[in-house]
Amino acid sequence: MTAAETQSKTGPVSERTERTATTARDASGLSVLGTVAVVLVLYSYLVALWPNRQGEAFDLVVVLRRWVNEPLGIGSDFGFVGIALLLLIAGYLGGRSLDLESLGRLAARMLVTFYALAALAAGIAFLVVLAGGEVYTAPAGADPDGGSLLAAALLIAPVTASVEAVPFVAVLTSVLVFLIVAVLCRPLARLHPAWAILGQILLCAVPVFIGVGTPEGPLRSLGLLAFLLPVLIIGQIAWSVRYSTVPLWLGVLLGMTTFQVMAWAEHSYRELLHWWYPLSAVFAVLLFLLLLTHPPRFGEHGVFRWFFDRRHALLLFTPTIGWASQSALATLPAVVAVAIGVGATLAAADGYHRFIETSLRRLLDRGRLSGGS
Repeated sequence: MTAAETQSKTGPVSERTERTATTARDASGLSVLGTVAVVLVLYSYLVALWPNRQGEAFDLVVVLRRWVNEPLGIGSDFGFVGIALLLLIAGYLGGRSLDLESLGRLAARMLVTFYALAALAAGIAFLVVLAGGEVYTAPAGADPDGGSLLAAALLIAPVTASVEAVPFVAVLTSVLVFLIVAVLCRPLARLHPAWAILGQILLCAVPVFIGVGTPEGPLRSLGLLAFLLPVLIIGQIAWSVRYSTVPLWLGVLLGMTTFQVMAWAEHSYRELLHWWYPLSAVFAVLLFLLLLTHPPRFGEHGVFRWFFDRRHALLLFTPTIGWASQSALATLPAVVAVAIGVGATLAAADGYHRFIETSLRRLLDRGRLSGGS
């Protein structure tokens, strides 16, 4: 149990109400951040990378690479910046959930939010491959098999070193690992919330250090997965500082400490070399803190909320539905194929949110109310 959670139960009820109301004021900034994140992911993989693998490149992509990506050291055509923003949001909201939600409620919501989506994305990938289509794989040309698709559906593919049939499940898996580690470190918060965060940093650093000296296999894959956890922890630190459970100076110190794990991993894993992931994460953190501290009013517009609510579906449908749609239309002009692929991804994410995710959450809420009564 965190210190903040203890205070909300033993102190005045107004403290908990005030904190819940204050988080509602974050909605504008978070909506814009979530929209920027998914737009960058769509751009990176469907607009920039897919034509690249077809031997083409849009003029806009070439200009951005030459005048923005290369000078600033932002690799992956902004893709990792978008992923880092999604992880920061997840860490921030994860810190909120650990403070304000029961552990059972949080676990049930994660099952509904992540496992259902991962299973559907893996099923779509299976059908695409069965039909002779193409989904995004890293490296290119990898042939996903049934075992890797099952591992993707169970969110254990990044840990089992399976071929990443749905590569972005690593993002969802990292969020689950982050929450598990945070729960394990919760008893330390009785001393001070900073001790719990420091415990998380140390636990996340262990697989990173162990994985460096191991050959290809689960330990090394776990180390590469743990490479993403510092970004989540920084998002959690932002929540803790924003709501005064950790002082600013200590939050900065903890953030710099956890970032060192990420920077060290980049120089130690050959898989991470030359991609400038930590630098991209720095840009993501700066944008995250800026929009969270000074949320733009236009963030209240419905279009930003639309993207925010569908951010996880858009992430997993990009390498499956979007990539498969464009690959099936490779004979058309690239701009037409990309437009159709992006449109298919947006439509699929909207359908999933409206008809599947919303229904699952209603069932979850109904079960919670029945249990409470």
